[in-house]
Amino acid sequence: MKPRIPLPVQVTDEAFLPVYATSFASGADLRACIAESVAIPPGQSAIIPTGIRCDLPPGYEIQV
Repeated sequence: MKPRIPLPVQVTDEAFLPVYATSFASGADLRACIAESVAIPPGQSAIIPTGIRCDLPPGYEIQV
């Protein structure tokens, strides 16, 4: 078993915490922490805030 790593997390609003949409989901779904919809054209990218901040120890990553 892998050791548990403490992960300090700050959340703007608990409504934005990641959740598993179904019991078969392979990962948790993030929600955008925005006031208005954003359209991202094909081939483009955008920075969308999630309202979540983590303090990861060196050598670890979070994949989105």
